[in-house]
Amino acid sequence: MPAAVSADVPGVSVPPPWVLRVGRVSGTDIQVSASCLVVVALIALAFAPRVDALVPGLVARAWVVGVGVGVLVYLAALVHEAAHALVARRHGRLVPSIRLTAAGGRTHVVGESEGPREEGVTAVAGPAVSVVLGLSALALRLVVTEGVPALVLEALVVANLLIGLLDLLPAPPLDGGRMVRALAWSVVGSRARGSIVAAWTGRGVAVVLLLVPVLVTAVTGADPGLSLWVGCVGVAALVWVASSAELGFNQLRLGFEGVALATLARPVVPGDGLAPSTPRLAADATVDEVLVTLLRRPGDDHLLVDADGTPRGLVSSADVDRALAGR
Repeated sequence: MPAAVSADVPGVSVPPPWVLRVGRVSGTDIQVSASCLVVVALIALAFAPRVDALVPGLVARAWVVGVGVGVLVYLAALVHEAAHALVARRHGRLVPSIRLTAAGGRTHVVGESEGPREEGVTAVAGPAVSVVLGLSALALRLVVTEGVPALVLEALVVANLLIGLLDLLPAPPLDGGRMVRALAWSVVGSRARGSIVAAWTGRGVAVVLLLVPVLVTAVTGADPGLSLWVGCVGVAALVWVASSAELGFNQLRLGFEGVALATLARPVVPGDGLAPSTPRLAADATVDEVLVTLLRRPGDDHLLVDADGTPRGLVSSADVDRALAGR
């Protein structure tokens, strides 16, 4: 289960109905999507027969153990995300929520990294913790060789190493992609250009993943099997889509560099009767906050305001497009 840390604008939105808030730790909501139930059920379906074969007669209790393993897998994902959150907090970031879904976990962080070091350290924290947990479970498995505990430890080894190592693939939206961005950012001196490098790297990873089953057949002569094809194609599709989105967003972001938001604003004409629901945008907002806000409601005017709430003007995505087209 890959995990990702995302920059978000200040303010916490109410989670959708299919997402349950199960707790709050140090100001961070812990949220669980209903889709997690599907994954837990699949894990139980795969694990319960092994438990029943190992200890005949357990029947229903074998399914309880299977569900328990599924819950432990998600606890491993939560620990992974908590590592991201802890490092982000150490850098002074607000972490409104951690959400677990069928695809893994996502830690929502307010604001963006100030430099490549913060970006890289925050990104590597999750996979590092997962790999350590996986190796620790492996060490215990070498000691515990029989019974249900041995099976549970095997599941924890696979889950943690899969979460940790898969997440190190150098492609968005995985943490490995953020590490590539941090490295490129430190070399070229631009977050946007570093993100573009990471996006192109991610596209390359997607192509390589599609070739993996073919290479397995070429090297071993064996049929790679449906599961390998499905896994490689699925991850490749995720990586390609995420990398393409990252590429498009940061090409726009790169064009926005050096453009003062206040220069794009149109004056607020007295008597125009602005609706109370007109969305606000801080005059000192970061580039990411501006782009994300405008892209969410591209056809709407946004009221640009100072820190004290004084209106500075109106701006929309069309104003940004016109400014960039004229550069």
